[in-house]
Amino acid sequence: MKKMLITILILSFAFAGFESGMKMFGGSAGFSKDLEEDDTEFYIAPKFGAFISDNLLVEGGLTYYKWEECEDYYNGNTLVEECSDENETVISFGARYFLDKIYFGAEYVPGLTYHMGTPAGTSTVAGVVDLGEGDAEMIIWKVGMMSSIAQNIYLDVGMWLMKYLDDDIDHDGMLNVTAGISYFWKD
Repeated sequence: MKKMLITILILSFAFAGFESGMKMFGGSAGFSKDLEEDDTEFYIAPKFGAFISDNLLVEGGLTYYKWEECEDYYNGNTLVEECSDENETVISFGARYFLDKIYFGAEYVPGLTYHMGTPAGTSTVAGVVDLGEGDAEMIIWKVGMMSSIAQNIYLDVGMWLMKYLDDDIDHDGMLNVTAGISYFWKD
C-alpha cells in the first residue's frame, strides 16, 4: 500500500499541471438523476478555488438547483396533477486532487440553504435554514477531466455521486453528469 501511494505521489509531481498559488474561477451546469425516485433536476454551480500545493485545489461555491414538483389529488372524481417550479441555492466546499488533467475529489454540503423562490415562482428570499430530516448533510464524490480549450481556460467534464451522511436516511444517492468551464490564473 505504501509503495502504491509513493508511486502515485511521484507520478502526480511528474505530471504536475497546476502549481501551488494558482487560483480558479469556474463552475459547471448539468442535470442530476435521482436513482431512488426517478426525478431529474437541473443546476448551475459557480466555484472559486486556490491550489494550496501542486495539484491540490481547495474550493468553495454555490449550487443553484431547479426542479419541478408535482402533486396528484382528486377533484371530485377527476385525478388532477398540479406542478410548480421549485429552486434553492446550496453552499458547499471541498477539494480536488489532479493527476495531470484528471481529478478526484470530494465536496461537503453542510446543510445550509437559501430558498430562492416560492411555489408560485416569485423571487423572494425566505432565509437561511438548517436542512431537516429529508435533506441532511451530503458528501459529493467527484471524478472528472479537464481539457484545455484556450490559454488558461479548461472544459471540465465529470461525474459526481451524491450521498447522504445521515445513516438514518435510506437513500441510494444521486448521480450527476456535469460539464463546465474553469479559468486558472496565478497572481
